[in-house]
Amino acid sequence: MADQWFYGHDDVRLGPFSSRELRDLATAGKIRPTDNVWKAGVEKSVVAEKVKNLFPSPPDGAVPHEVEAPSTPSEEPAAPPEEPPPPAPAPSSAIDPVELGGNELPPLGHVGKIPMAPGAQPAPTRKARAVAGRGAVIVSQDGHAVQFRKKCISCGFVDASKNRMIIRNGTTRFSYYCPKCRRLHPVEIMGHL
Repeated sequence: MADQWFYGHDDVRLGPFSSRELRDLATAGKIRPTDNVWKAGVEKSVVAEKVKNLFPSPPDGAVPHEVEAPSTPSEEPAAPPEEPPPPAPAPSSAIDPVELGGNELPPLGHVGKIPMAPGAQPAPTRKARAVAGRGAVIVSQDGHAVQFRKKCISCGFVDASKNRMIIRNGTTRFSYYCPKCRRLHPVEIMGHL
């Protein structure tokens, strides 16, 4: 089976394309260097400019179109064009480019992540916290979800079943029917992110 490639442009996914078709689309300007490109069977995508041999390289000695001499002669000699600054060296933990047509892709854990300086610690992720409001008794929480039991605010009866919900910022309200006093009572859980 031939390689099948896809690309995303303005939230539109296009494909499948062969390696040759993908290269032709890039040459024609249909694929921009900032578009996402991925191979069939690979969940993560890479930026098109990281794909080796996707965009045509300028021929040796070619002058960029911004620096070309004007087509009409002028009486004053033109100032020499300013040379662009040399590109900054890539960090040592940068992602290796993907070769078009090959089976080598960067490790999935590195695709789409910003390379970090050696020795730098990643920022800790904030955990959510839930607080029981009226009619709730919290059993456990893990920073993402909370387990709780419903409690009657009139007679104090606590339901034996556990309920689970994702912790959201703000107050979540719902109702609980108490089988002991046969009334509908409010239940509240406050989430803090």
